[in-house]
Amino acid sequence: MKKILTSVRSALIGSLIIFSLIVFGFPPNTNDRLLMSSFFASLFLVASSGATLIVYRIRVAQSNKEMVLGSVMPSIRSGLLIGGGITFILVLNTLQILTVWNALLALSILFLVELFFRAGK
Repeated sequence: MKKILTSVRSALIGSLIIFSLIVFGFPPNTNDRLLMSSFFASLFLVASSGATLIVYRIRVAQSNKEMVLGSVMPSIRSGLLIGGGITFILVLNTLQILTVWNALLALSILFLVELFFRAGK
């Protein structure tokens, strides 16, 4: 359990460094495909690992401050869904095809996937 949380923390730190290098190191009007894919990949890693740690802390707080091993994998799953949702919506916004209905559809699909995994217990 500690190894998994340590690897999530190190992924957060590493991807945050890469993300900040991309954001502050390149001009914003550069539309290179490699740069944009690196940007969105690092954004996905930052959002996923950050959301994983936040969801894990919320689960630990709800279980009376007990670090339960069963909370790690659902937290990782929720973090990946949150990070994927944020990245997907920003990709749609970058491609200028984002509408309110597309965003609601993406969020409802992510919500239904999370409900599917919770019902499978």
